[in-house]
Amino acid sequence: KTWMVFPLIWLPAQAADQMPPQELLAFHGGGPSANVFFRSAWNDPQATWLAIKGGQASVSHGHMDVGSYVLEARGVRWFEELETHHYFAKAFRDNGIKDIWSYDDPDSDRWKVYAWNNRGHNTLNAGGQMHNPTAMGKFTAFNDQPGEYSATIDLSDVLGKKVASAKRTFGMPSDDTVLIEDAWTAGDDALEMTARFHTFAQVKQLDERRVALTREGQRLTLEVTGPDNSRLIVAPVEDYMNAWDRRFEGMTTIDIRVPTAAGASRMVEYRLKIE
Repeated sequence: KTWMVFPLIWLPAQAADQMPPQELLAFHGGGPSANVFFRSAWNDPQATWLAIKGGQASVSHGHMDVGSYVLEARGVRWFEELETHHYFAKAFRDNGIKDIWSYDDPDSDRWKVYAWNNRGHNTLNAGGQMHNPTAMGKFTAFNDQPGEYSATIDLSDVLGKKVASAKRTFGMPSDDTVLIEDAWTAGDDALEMTARFHTFAQVKQLDERRVALTREGQRLTLEVTGPDNSRLIVAPVEDYMNAWDRRFEGMTTIDIRVPTAAGASRMVEYRLKIE
């Protein structure tokens, strides 16, 4: 739209150098594309910021990204939102991926695309099933006080029929620590719950509960606290992709997988520490 250039013409010269007020460090937006943002500062290029996605997948151009997040700190992007595909990619045509506009159907071709479905996001996956694209992930708690930043999202309906209830809570108690807590109860059948993380950092597994990420001279440690039967698995993202998926060279996935008996409740905490 050519008219969109006019706001730049009318913009006062001094406004270009102004930063948002420091008090605008936390934001909660609702609706079908709900989100939460936390920042440690606006005037520091090394600031920590955390963006969390709620809402539902069946919105225009939506992804199965409810419960996912992006984290940046010390000028480094630690956990990623994958770049999307071109809607008319040759790989789609060559591999019979046609029905990419059926947002409401979890079995449509749209949700076979890794970068669009829940497996391709930093969120929970229950028993290998797709998210319910029409279900709403609502934020049920939000704290915007510095040093106490937190938000909780209800994933009970989003994760599908294998789950009786589920929630994910994010906390940012300081600019070098982010906490994520997942709590769920299985339905009538046993399942394996998977929390997946996507990163372009170099990943080194330290032990059964910890991995170290290094990128651009910075380091982050991910430590898992949870049931004894939980497994931590590091793998290249290509291991989970199909022939029609866009490639993400150098990207690594970190999975925390927790077998859960029918009707059982489990809780896992992930401590992300920038060192």
